[in-house]
Amino acid sequence: MRKISKGAAWILLVALWAGVLFALPANLQAGAQLGASSPALAAEDWPIYLPLISRLAPRNTPFGLETHSSFLNASTLSYTRDLEVGAVRMSLRISWRLLQPAEGGPIQWDLLKNVDQELRLLNAADIDAVLVITDSPLWAVQVIDDDKGVCDFGAGPEPCSIDENNDGSGDGKSYCGAIAADKFDDFAWFISQLVNRYKTSEYNVKTWELGNEPDVDPSYVPGDAGYGCWGDDVVDNYNGAHYGRMLKVVTPAIKAADPQAQVWVGGLLLSSPDPLAVSNRFLTGILAEGAAPYFDAVPYHWYAWYYNKDDYQRDLDYDFDKLWMNLGGGSYGKAAFLKGRMDELGVSKPLIMNEVALGCSDRYSTGLCSPLTNEFLQSQANFIPRAALRALKAGVRQVDWYVLEENSWGYVGLLDSNRNPKPVYYAYRNLIAQYDEGTFLGETLEYGSAVEAYAVQRKDGKRLHVVWSRSYFTVPTISVPQAQLIAIIGRDGEAIAKPALTGSAYTISVGFSPIYLILTP
Repeated sequence: MRKISKGAAWILLVALWAGVLFALPANLQAGAQLGASSPALAAEDWPIYLPLISRLAPRNTPFGLETHSSFLNASTLSYTRDLEVGAVRMSLRISWRLLQPAEGGPIQWDLLKNVDQELRLLNAADIDAVLVITDSPLWAVQVIDDDKGVCDFGAGPEPCSIDENNDGSGDGKSYCGAIAADKFDDFAWFISQLVNRYKTSEYNVKTWELGNEPDVDPSYVPGDAGYGCWGDDVVDNYNGAHYGRMLKVVTPAIKAADPQAQVWVGGLLLSSPDPLAVSNRFLTGILAEGAAPYFDAVPYHWYAWYYNKDDYQRDLDYDFDKLWMNLGGGSYGKAAFLKGRMDELGVSKPLIMNEVALGCSDRYSTGLCSPLTNEFLQSQANFIPRAALRALKAGVRQVDWYVLEENSWGYVGLLDSNRNPKPVYYAYRNLIAQYDEGTFLGETLEYGSAVEAYAVQRKDGKRLHVVWSRSYFTVPTISVPQAQLIAIIGRDGEAIAKPALTGSAYTISVGFSPIYLILTP
């Protein structure tokens, strides 16, 4: 692969992708200010790589993101490249229901033209794509009738919206349901066709995620929502065994089509850390079925919520409803919970936290989310380094922020509604940059109990310590030898001046917002 000039890149991109440009968003053009503490990126500083010879390996980083915006939107791709993530989770792109509406019928490949183009763009940018299969045609699912009376869609029980045609006809059937056992072979054939299509060097897709939050009972899912549908609260182990039986049929077909393919369990929601909670038996059901050899990783999701103006300064990774506090917070605790379930059955599989965010909802913070308060925005930016590094401490292999663009659900976007970066965008970008494709070394205790600190061996040979105060209300100090400290970087990438020396060491104040200490090898 060859690095080319920006001018030549424009010509080649127009020729290769029929006018789809790597145009920078207006607020990322040369000389534009990214934020009060973030230096501008000049357009000439952007190397553009094209697959002129072969694809480079993606960045060796554990950080990724999800986006619902098309990568055919130039700003979506530009922001993704600016963050320098290693992978993108592509949900709500692949629908078995839409692609094969008739049983035994052909796949409607024309519906994937835009997806094809998106994958080409990501492949050219050396970013891995994770493709998620989100729903199934009615002919293939166990038909769910509206016999439970009510569904809880997040705001309390309300009438179920179950509709065969998604047209308001009220036919009493839903696309949300587990795939019927006698249709597993059909599902295997469908996915094998996708794998054959996207395994080529043109796309280079290697990771397939089978469902999104499958550990959710269909009665909690409104219609065709792109999540849930396999869980069943009246079946042993929440119907996880049925999902495991599906894996036994489908995974061999995927591996036959591409031996290098990775098969992931659909990202698990995990509603409670209580080992007796019925929804959390889903993975146990998969494992008890003997399906461990038929998947390569277990993703999970973690959402914390900003819930009180007076509590914004708290560590919300710990404190939301205190569900996961005793296990070390949601990011670490959910990983520990899943590892515990696997340990019980002698299974070891990588973990992926492929949806994580701090959201704001009037359900928890009445009047504080619209308009968004600065307290929430700063909490969100302080949340991402905490959640990500604690997950890595738990052994998680990959962390994906949900989601790039702003939407009405939880205000979790890295960008606001005008597609301008929020504080969390700069915090995430800086975390990835300072990590520098390094090797995570774990938590370090050398600064005492008042701070939380994590160590990374960077690619450039330098050491990195990420440090923050455990309490918003205290600003402890730490001592770093003069001979070791190279630089201090703030949460958003701003340089912090070294303090005055105390003897042969620097005495550094550590606040609630993370700081990055660049240290000698």
